[in-house]
Amino acid sequence: MRTKTKTKNKTMNTQVITVTPELAKFWLTYNDTNRPVRKGNTESFVHLIEQGEFRLTHQGMAFEGDKRNPKRLQDGQHRCLAIIKTGKPQQMMVSWNCPPESFSCVDSGAMRSFKDLHGWDTATITLVKAIREISKSSSRRARMTLTDAEVVTAAFGDQMADLLDKANTTRKGISTASTKAVVCILMKQHPDRADEILHVYKALTNIHFNEMPQIVQRLYTRLIAIEGGCDKARTERILLSYAALSPDNWKKGTLVMYHRPVDKMAEIREWVAYQMELTSP
Repeated sequence: MRTKTKTKNKTMNTQVITVTPELAKFWLTYNDTNRPVRKGNTESFVHLIEQGEFRLTHQGMAFEGDKRNPKRLQDGQHRCLAIIKTGKPQQMMVSWNCPPESFSCVDSGAMRSFKDLHGWDTATITLVKAIREISKSSSRRARMTLTDAEVVTAAFGDQMADLLDKANTTRKGISTASTKAVVCILMKQHPDRADEILHVYKALTNIHFNEMPQIVQRLYTRLIAIEGGCDKARTERILLSYAALSPDNWKKGTLVMYHRPVDKMAEIREWVAYQMELTSP
């Protein structure tokens, strides 16, 4: 009598699973052929989890093999690493029996930007990011979340609105996001002279030298000479702009870099971070 062999169900299926740090560690043992880990991606997920913004969506984990006999991990290594780092379990969609050929299709599209996700206008997003970056000491920055953006706007929203409404002129090398961020910071530090600061910055972007102090005229020539957008160039723009656009220095005729630029940058960073801390939820 011929016996029938029972075939295993190889149909791809998905279920919601609470992924604990222990489970994440176990699943990562099947991660031997995945793409290299990108620290920035992991930090972005860590940031979302820590702020309570990690959401259950159709995206999550993907395995070849079934739940009882998992094989290759196709997708989800950065989420697993973030769960391990934070120690906080998260609910995720987990797909099993994914065909091997689907691996080449995973994450092949463009990552959605903050504008795609939340619909904010580009000028506001750029300025928010620049202020937020000044508050961070690490050169490797996690992707900005909605909570991050709302904290910045709560602290500097009035200054940002004034700048974008009254002095949003574009001038290559001059009206960079870093310089605009400094203008907002100085306006908040000198509320009684905020209109003057904005007027001087507007004169700078419009190249109206007769309407700006001599030190700001020097700033123009220094800014247009800075090339690139690396951290070093960005820091130089921030410090020069801060020195020249501060009303405390307008009577000075020369523009020189701070004697201890690292210490000055740390001072500005701490002040900005404190303002954001005061308004954070």
